[in-house]
Amino acid sequence: MEYFRISSSAVLEICAQAKRGYETVQKQEEYGFLFGALPADGHLHIKTAVPYRGGIRSRTMVDLDGATTKRRWRQLQRQLRSTFFGSYHTHVEIAGGVSARLSEIDVQQFRSDSDARIELLAVVWASNHRGLPPPLSKTLAGFDPASGYQYRLKAYVKSDGRVKPVVLQVGA
Repeated sequence: MEYFRISSSAVLEICAQAKRGYETVQKQEEYGFLFGALPADGHLHIKTAVPYRGGIRSRTMVDLDGATTKRRWRQLQRQLRSTFFGSYHTHVEIAGGVSARLSEIDVQQFRSDSDARIELLAVVWASNHRGLPPPLSKTLAGFDPASGYQYRLKAYVKSDGRVKPVVLQVGA
């Protein structure tokens, strides 16, 4: 089974960014980079999530300049002395609903990025339900009692021309 490990600090950073985007006046998607290491067991270990402030943001997308974005992750890769694995972005609740899947545009952009091995989607929404959201296959779920927000994280990889979800495990 193919899986990725992600550090708890990276999960917390991604959720903090999702919350930030959710709490902006008009709500907006957030975007960032994933860095880590490839240990001997062959399963990628995401150690760091770094928010990216570039691009134009809206409630339903982040529009990026590919060349500028690539320069920035390469610079961060050198500074962090870590391997670039891909990116994350968020989907926020709008009018009581939230998409917990990659959009067709998300899939096309991920496929076209030859450097990205993984795309991580973080979903955030407010809920009256106090506790973890119901489990879904290959998805991490979380709940923040202070804000009442629920979160889901799902990782995707490219395989045989398709984009498919993979297991994401929280580890050191």
